[in-house]
Amino acid sequence: MKDVDELLGEEVSSVAFVGDGVEFRFGSAVLLSTSAPYVTIGESTYRFPTAGSRDALCLVIGSVVESLDHIEGQRFEFTTSNGCRVWIALDGRPLQLA
Repeated sequence: MKDVDELLGEEVSSVAFVGDGVEFRFGSAVLLSTSAPYVTIGESTYRFPTAGSRDALCLVIGSVVESLDHIEGQRFEFTTSNGCRVWIALDGRPLQLA
């Protein structure tokens, strides 16, 4: 997978907390967030690594990506089939998808 648009319709198979980042796995594709991702569930928003953020980020596991929004060098956002919204500030860095 080379383009983030290909994540649409993919299941989030795992979330891993690595060093100071978070990896989101979609089958064989891995999205690495080197800045602290946010996740919104209902009325609550969590920013990794604050209290409750790990549990909130784990809620996206098993859900399917329903929408994407990517502004190159600024932010990447996706919403999931279970109502979670995850967004990552890119701070001028390219999105890291492997």
